[in-house]
Amino acid sequence: MEVVGLGVGVIGLAGLFTACLDALDRVRAFKSYTFDSEASRVQFDGHKLRLEEWGRNVGLKRGQPGSGDHERLRDPETMKLVEDTLNVIHQIIGDGSNQSSLLRRKAGKLSQASGSITTRQKLAWALGGKGTRANQVALLGNLINQLHSLVPPPPVNATEPANDMLDNSTWITGMRQALADIQAEKRRAVYAWILGDTSSSDSQEQFKDACKKRISGTCDWILDRPAFQKWSSVDEVFPSLLWVHGVPASGKTMLASRMVEHLLQDLPDGSKRAVAHVFFSGEHASWSDPYTIMRLWLSQLAAHPAFYALVSRAHTENESREASRATLVELLRRASQTFSRLFLVIDGLDGCSALAESTTSIARFLMDLRSLLDGSLRVLVVSRDETEIRQVLRYSEPVNHITEYGIIKQDAQADVLAYSHTIVKQKLSRKIPGVTESLARSMSERCDGQFLWLKFHEPSLMHWQNRKQLQKTLDRVPKGLEKIYERTWEALTRNYEFERATIILRRVTFARRPLTLGEISVAAHVDEGFDIEDLPDEISKEYVQSEILDICGPFIQIRQNPNEPVLERCTVHLHHFTVKQFLLTKLSIDILGLDDKLRVSHEQKQHTALLRHCIRYMRACHSSGDLEMDQLIKDYAISIGSSTQSQLLQGPLLEQ
Repeated sequence: MEVVGLGVGVIGLAGLFTACLDALDRVRAFKSYTFDSEASRVQFDGHKLRLEEWGRNVGLKRGQPGSGDHERLRDPETMKLVEDTLNVIHQIIGDGSNQSSLLRRKAGKLSQASGSITTRQKLAWALGGKGTRANQVALLGNLINQLHSLVPPPPVNATEPANDMLDNSTWITGMRQALADIQAEKRRAVYAWILGDTSSSDSQEQFKDACKKRISGTCDWILDRPAFQKWSSVDEVFPSLLWVHGVPASGKTMLASRMVEHLLQDLPDGSKRAVAHVFFSGEHASWSDPYTIMRLWLSQLAAHPAFYALVSRAHTENESREASRATLVELLRRASQTFSRLFLVIDGLDGCSALAESTTSIARFLMDLRSLLDGSLRVLVVSRDETEIRQVLRYSEPVNHITEYGIIKQDAQADVLAYSHTIVKQKLSRKIPGVTESLARSMSERCDGQFLWLKFHEPSLMHWQNRKQLQKTLDRVPKGLEKIYERTWEALTRNYEFERATIILRRVTFARRPLTLGEISVAAHVDEGFDIEDLPDEISKEYVQSEILDICGPFIQIRQNPNEPVLERCTVHLHHFTVKQFLLTKLSIDILGLDDKLRVSHEQKQHTALLRHCIRYMRACHSSGDLEMDQLIKDYAISIGSSTQSQLLQGPLLEQ
């Protein structure tokens, strides 16, 4: 429903009045808009007649924009209050006239426990479908009474100031604030319905992190490739989908962030084009369902008013707690019809761990996505060249809808060298340029186009080493990610803090969402003999460096949330999806050798084990009276329990 704008003036007041009458006519003509009783219907008709007569008596004529000659309407304050009242009528009745029959079935009665219905309750029902038709009719009557009070029709003396003008103004202000609050509540409900249990912050943080870490000038080469130019052109009809794939750690996420930035920068002001992007991480179990991507796309597109109205209507018509997969697909179909050009970007689809034969598999997701490839929609998929993805995209019909680009080592050669230079300059800042230049070039050649290989070699660079020693150290580093992961792991096993390192890595690997530094500091100490006194006095930079980063090596990284500048709220992440795949072979039984169902079962056991540690910690906090930290971990424990459906949450154990 489109809300009539504020500040319409005398000339536009008749138009607003006409819009209200039109909305009332639609309600009366709408057969599915059932009344609770014959009395409600009669009252509605009476209110409609009173509004028409009021307008006629004060000079507002239906269909005549320039009408409105009542003396009171010449007073700016009075006219503003009338305008606000008509806007509320239009918003409430206009919304009701556009509701579907499903809303009528799901509408329940407002609670009468307080003995009266507040304005907020009435507005909440009118906007969200919660209440009875009689309540809406009563609210309409109150609003029309307010109009009669503001601008009384003859024979009341029109020149005499209203004694209750201040009360009228206060009433309207309260009504407008209540309306704004209810709209905000409804928006939160709509987003909760779209997202379900998905958090939109992880994807956004990963995108921002990639943009922040990307070296200026790198990744620009993809913008010049014909495949990308043709796909992103507004003048081209096909291809609708571009698949960019490459080997692990070849800079695909950085590349995706550059393409998204380009698409966002290319959006003209006032354009009906839109861009939605998801940076998918297989790092956490909460990302196992690829349809999470659709939820995140839709949550971004709902920021556009025209599409939000469509999603809000779908939410009103739907009785489920969260949007189903079929609803998600249909909403994306409607989105492609709403925008003149719609770009949907997904990075890291191969990180999804859904079972291949399940209804939420990657293949099923891609087939649903393919069914949308028509008209304005453009989809960009960035991933590894995985069989499940390739079979759907490369061998699908019609072939002209889909194109692909395989990243080769030569594409990113300059980017790899730039990243290598950055690492060397940071670690060996006191070396002469000739040494750093030569070493950076040697590193870029040895990494075989894998940026993460360079990151894992970074700890081996010692500023006290001379040129020959640095080169000798580099020559001993094995090629390939798997081998350098193995080398790093072997170094951890020789560290006296190895047991603590495995505890931290296990917590990060199997967590259902990114853990904060505060949570990790607890997780590293909780065991059967846990004592609250074992926890650090504070989470400082020195503690994070020596007790987390130094002992876990380059397997993990720390990300700061710009909305949470406190250090203990920074989140801990595995450096890459391939790191998780490697650690799964080290932190448990040979999970990669299991079939998919057994693998999921094992991960659920890890979640339950983590839940037990949360409860153990909460008991210790409860005994010590540290309620603030108790709540932080309790929230996480509940999230684990709800997702694993653990029996530990049945009964009083958690509350104890």
